[in-house]
Amino acid sequence: MLTGSMASNFWGIPRTTHDLDFVLSFEEDRVTAIVTAFEDDYALEAASVRRAFRKPHMFARRLRVTLFGEPAWIATAEDTLLHKLCRNRITPSKRQLGDAAGIVAVQGAELDRSYLEQWASELGVVAVLSDLLDGKIRPKST
Repeated sequence: MLTGSMASNFWGIPRTTHDLDFVLSFEEDRVTAIVTAFEDDYALEAASVRRAFRKPHMFARRLRVTLFGEPAWIATAEDTLLHKLCRNRITPSKRQLGDAAGIVAVQGAELDRSYLEQWASELGVVAVLSDLLDGKIRPKST
């Protein structure tokens, strides 16, 4: 499933990015095999992969879309926005907030606000979500 900046580009206001973020689905007993398969080309730690199996799992909601003429799975607009807010909480960044604001600007009333508010509370990002939804944080303008 596609996540991160490419997902926020799909749901919000596009910007350039130099990476792709994916969520892979596999059984926990496959962690060592997955890490080994990617170790020559990517910085991937087994401990980090194992942490992903801990709850809560908020990215179970995904959508099938067409990207560049090909079918693909992508994180929902709400989960992409929440992920951006979590990343910003860990490492504050105008880029993460700008991506989140772009999603709000483009998706507007289509966003599931009840879902956003529920998870914002769980994730400790209520105040910044409120600022986004109230228009206090706006996307970067050119």
